[in-house]
Amino acid sequence: MPSPIDNAQQRSDGRFVARTLNPSCPNPAHKDAIIQSSGKRVRANGVTIYRYRCVTPSREILVNGVPARGPKPKRKQHTSAPEIVILPRETHKFSVCLDEDVAPTFAKVKCSTHPGSRVARAGTNNANGTRHQRYLCGPVNGEQRHRFTLPLPRQSVERDPQWKTSDVVRNPHRGATASGRGQTTITEAVSEGLQMLSQGTSYAKVGLWAGQQRPTRAPRTRPKGVTRKTRKNLSANYWQTGADWVEMFSPVLWDAWQTELANEPPTTLPRVLVIDDVPFFAKTAGERARSSMVFSILVATEYYQTAPGVPTYRQRVRLIRAYPNHNADAYELLVTECGVVPDVIVSDSSTAILRMVKRLKKTNPDLVWVPSAYHVAKQLTRALNAMRWGRPVQHFVPLDLLDRLEDYSFLGSPKAWEQWWRDLENRARSQGVPADKFPTHWHSKYYQLVADGLGYLATHPSVPRSTGAVEATIRGNVKPFFEPRAATFTNIERINRLADLLTLRLNGRMDRRSDIATLLRRDAEGAGGYVPPARSVTERKGERLLHNPAVIASSLGVVRKDARKQARKVAVK
Repeated sequence: MPSPIDNAQQRSDGRFVARTLNPSCPNPAHKDAIIQSSGKRVRANGVTIYRYRCVTPSREILVNGVPARGPKPKRKQHTSAPEIVILPRETHKFSVCLDEDVAPTFAKVKCSTHPGSRVARAGTNNANGTRHQRYLCGPVNGEQRHRFTLPLPRQSVERDPQWKTSDVVRNPHRGATASGRGQTTITEAVSEGLQMLSQGTSYAKVGLWAGQQRPTRAPRTRPKGVTRKTRKNLSANYWQTGADWVEMFSPVLWDAWQTELANEPPTTLPRVLVIDDVPFFAKTAGERARSSMVFSILVATEYYQTAPGVPTYRQRVRLIRAYPNHNADAYELLVTECGVVPDVIVSDSSTAILRMVKRLKKTNPDLVWVPSAYHVAKQLTRALNAMRWGRPVQHFVPLDLLDRLEDYSFLGSPKAWEQWWRDLENRARSQGVPADKFPTHWHSKYYQLVADGLGYLATHPSVPRSTGAVEATIRGNVKPFFEPRAATFTNIERINRLADLLTLRLNGRMDRRSDIATLLRRDAEGAGGYVPPARSVTERKGERLLHNPAVIASSLGVVRKDARKQARKVAVK
């Protein structure tokens, strides 16, 4: 006999409401329907399938001039009062397998032209041997249906029949994307190829690898005029794919990093650039073959503040550039392209660098040049060893002067620098050193410059005073990267875009392939699926601009002109 509580619950909910464990109808509109059991059947594999009947009871609704949805209703009466329509009972059956997991569902693709439309997969297009997924859009506003592909076409992915036993369920709406419209290589393959290029892999090896990643095309008959020899020559041009990827995608990754650098918070410590170069040599053709410099790589390492308010530095490679030589114009172009207005430049006492610093001081009077302690000590040591005179040959005895060079104590302060030279003059006079053997030229050229740098270091002790960071980068990364192929590089624009990939790798921007693919995909989608054109920096045959010094002067002129325009805009604001 039911308890009084059960009787009260039945009177509240309805005495004849079915209290079963039947599942709800898969149609969300039938959530209040009555579900009735309708038998079961057993598959050949022993799995039981249960059948159910969904019953939506008839109900009355008021219609104010708007026809009721659903099957044609039966009209109750014709009066001037609001029309009452009776919706008939609806029934349908559905099956449920209680022993199986519910199949995964994925968010479908949306049409950018018709939001809220019904979109379904509609076959593939097989352009360039690929199978890119196409979609059919059925607009809800009554417009004509149309087919489309995504801005970045995706590879066709079939539904996974073994989704229960696989580690990752494949989403039929999320195939691998092409790197761009008209491209046959997927974005992930391009990302891996760019990683290989940033590590120093040659264009040819990357191109050969990329050809193995593309989809297999249907065999074609040999075109007229193509022989076995010409076909072999065509297959030898694998390097062009690697070169194209450098031209097309290196600026995308580089610009993304430059944007992040521009958004860094302002610093309170001085901005420091440490610069140096390394020349590359190759043998010239001809009977008297000899090695000559073909180009030079200039490297700028930046010391930047770790965090606002923290008086410590960290270092990073800011820019690597290849130029026909390493004169003052080349160094000025390097510093200008860094995107940093430096407060301090640390380098050796190269004449080209000092001339460049003198130019930059015209627009930035507060710029300070700090000499590398190692190079100053090396040059003065050489000068002391050259102090020889008379017959038989007499040598200058430096005593503790050489010790102070070796431990860099002579550069401890402006006073120590002045005292070292005073001691040198006194001992040279006491030992009878002729005046022409004294390093007078070096003293007149560098003494005051070094003294000014030491005066700045006295008030800014955290500023580095050596080029060790940039020299370590050159020895460990830059030289091994370019030296094996130094004789083959001729295109200055392409080699500098390749240098950008090396810079990104040295800054940890090429470590994660997924991050590279995300940047490439975001850039392509922002341009409607189109990527930058290939072979846009190809030089005319025989031009070899990397070996033409006139390129530096012309490029520097353009940079100076742009800087003047930007300065005028700032002045107007």
